[in-house]
Amino acid sequence: VEDSPDSLTFLSRSDSSTSQEKPPTIEIDQFILDGGSFIYHTADQDSIRAELLDFDLSISGIRIDSTSRTKPHFIDFESITTSTGNFQYAFKSGLYVIESHQTRYSTAENIATLDSLKLIPQYPKYEFAQQVGHQQDRISLSVAQLQLQDPDIEKLKAGQVVARKFVIDKADLDVFHSKMVPDGPETIKTFP
Repeated sequence: VEDSPDSLTFLSRSDSSTSQEKPPTIEIDQFILDGGSFIYHTADQDSIRAELLDFDLSISGIRIDSTSRTKPHFIDFESITTSTGNFQYAFKSGLYVIESHQTRYSTAENIATLDSLKLIPQYPKYEFAQQVGHQQDRISLSVAQLQLQDPDIEKLKAGQVVARKFVIDKADLDVFHSKMVPDGPETIKTFP
């Protein structure tokens, strides 16, 4: 019963097999995760660094090549659709929090949408520069909806937001610069 469907030993079949049959592939029509939550604490467990609530994930047409020698095994899928309720991320510096009330992404459409996106300073106007220790712009941003068309997911993993097209709906930007603290380090601002 070595190759029976209820046995996992067929996953470790050796290359010395004389059979010319097609390698076993695991196929899953759809995987759904509904209503998940994710909370990431700081190393000292004192505060929450990121929070993702009401997380839904749907992956369709999953195929896993179980004979692949690569670890992890090769996984292919037709589409991924994900959405979240509230999302919040606190920057490591402690100066800002970014939040969105709803996010959606679909590989079929290749569009990412963030609703009620906000960049929120964590200190009042005059205390912000004192926390930094030198002059620095304090930015408060609110966007009703941000849509990224054809986002580059690999660059996003590297901390860069790159997309073919950005659509910004109803943005409100407030920049405050306090001169009540010393100048900051000399920086050269470049434009693309």
